[in-house]
Amino acid sequence: MKTKHIKHIIMLCLLVAVLALAGCGAEIKEKQVNTPIKVGVVLPLTGQVADLGLSVKEAIEMAVEEIHAEGGVNGRPIQLIFEDGMCDPKTASNAGNKLINADKVKYIIGGFCSAETSAFVPVSNEQHVLQISPTSSAPALSQAGPWFFRVYPSDAYQGVFGAEYAYNKLGARKAGVIYVLDDWGTGIKDTFVKRFKELGGEVVAVEGINKDDNDARTQLTKLKSAGADFIYMPTFAGNAAAVLKQRKELGWNVKVLGGDGAIDETVVKIAGDASEGFMASGVDTNPSAEVKQKFKQRTGYDFKLGSDHGYDALKILVHVMKKVGADDNDKVRRELEKTTYNGITGTIKFDENGDVVGAKYKLRVVKNGKFEMMDE
Repeated sequence: MKTKHIKHIIMLCLLVAVLALAGCGAEIKEKQVNTPIKVGVVLPLTGQVADLGLSVKEAIEMAVEEIHAEGGVNGRPIQLIFEDGMCDPKTASNAGNKLINADKVKYIIGGFCSAETSAFVPVSNEQHVLQISPTSSAPALSQAGPWFFRVYPSDAYQGVFGAEYAYNKLGARKAGVIYVLDDWGTGIKDTFVKRFKELGGEVVAVEGINKDDNDARTQLTKLKSAGADFIYMPTFAGNAAAVLKQRKELGWNVKVLGGDGAIDETVVKIAGDASEGFMASGVDTNPSAEVKQKFKQRTGYDFKLGSDHGYDALKILVHVMKKVGADDNDKVRRELEKTTYNGITGTIKFDENGDVVGAKYKLRVVKNGKFEMMDE
């Protein structure tokens, strides 16, 4: 009888233990379901291009709100951790390292500027952190590594577009170049110069400018003295405004074509009527009227450069997470490599380098004090 009693006690204890473990398992599973998925974001939130960075931030936050309204990532919320990259390599490097080593994120959206992205993408690759840039377009980033993707096309395309438009449509034959001294400016300058020369044009002067410089008189004087009949200007808005304003002061009436970094109302605010006729090339996207209206209601302004790409960068990441889960970011990376996604910027598909496939550009021109789409 005593032995039988002991057996009953042992079986009862085992049953209690099994039930307890099952309860713990359910509790662990419930915690996993509710655990936020941390996503780091590196953007220029202060500095010369902060208005663009803040616009991308708004778009990403809008995307998160929509994702949460749809139930999150299989029930899990997204936790955004924003860091200021200031479009500066050192600042962005600190931001990226903090996200990776202190916050322990597995995913990063950013940087915005190529100089930001280049500063910490080696660490992302080394630590196996999946990084998607909304706007970094320096051609050199095509070799950034297997953990880097971008939803914005390489400037290997934009520089060629600029050269062909200048030579074939504007009739330019002697180009002068003023470019911002960073990864983006250098990359687009190099592709423009190469293609313009291939077409038969002559590049008579090439001058760099620091992104925070607002005096371009020296560069303009050199281009004018060299006989330039056209200026190609891949710079940010502050530089562009200075060039346009000081070109007018010099009484030099040549056409100027900028890159996407200068598609910003700041150019008009600073340069005033000296900005009239200024052209800039940008990626051709056409978000729906509903999405554009929703963003404008939220912010009080229209999409700016990169806003819609920032939105899509997060949306495609979440799209893949929903398919394969978020805990194993290598699974997410491998799924992303073969994903085709229809975003608000168009169809997104990546090549073997993590570059978005295809690029179509559209010109904007300043007319009556504002940027408008240009009929080519």
